[in-house]
Amino acid sequence: MAEVKSAPQTLTDADSLESSRRTFLTSVLGVPALAAMAYAASGPIGSLMAQTTQPASSQPAEKSLAQELKDDFAEECQVGYSYRVFAQQAMRDKRPGIARLFRTLAEAERVHADLLLLVREAVKDTAANLQASADYEHYLASEVLPKHSAQAEQTDHPSEASALRKLTGASEIHSNVLKQGLAALHAGKDMETQMSVCPVCGTLMLGAAPDSCPVCASRKVTFLTVE
Repeated sequence: MAEVKSAPQTLTDADSLESSRRTFLTSVLGVPALAAMAYAASGPIGSLMAQTTQPASSQPAEKSLAQELKDDFAEECQVGYSYRVFAQQAMRDKRPGIARLFRTLAEAERVHADLLLLVREAVKDTAANLQASADYEHYLASEVLPKHSAQAEQTDHPSEASALRKLTGASEIHSNVLKQGLAALHAGKDMETQMSVCPVCGTLMLGAAPDSCPVCASRKVTFLTVE
């Protein structure tokens, strides 16, 4: 009996593009698919984020337009930020023109993310945005980041554990700062105080900058002032 040979599988242009997209995202994010925004999928501002952590083969064949837009938003945010980091590397490689290209692309991706939020009507009034953001930062600080930090310590990843502890402290401070903003809004006021950011751990500080960061103890001289 003659052997029956199966027809060779062919990769369509669409399949090839999807494979290339996921290869790029995997190399950037270090995960099978998009995950950086997944924290909030079960948190207070899940409506702003997308949980896209499953490989393409295990995802449903059809997704709703709303879910597709969430996924697109997550990708624009993640890839756009990756371009910013690529720009920093290009500067270290003494290629300022290429760095400028990546910075420009990052700005383009920011515009794309803005558009996707607007068409999804995910941007609410300022009071709702402040409350949702405060809840989310608290959720990160109290639920997500401590668990990940403990996991890093248990698996002997001290650098990752240290970074996650810094993020935990910064997120809790950010939650409190956002609540201050909400209180000011309810009182009919704006936030007119000086603001600065620690470039080491990303902690936001209001008012006159302290001599050192309250989270990582970095010196005041390194702080970034946000106008």
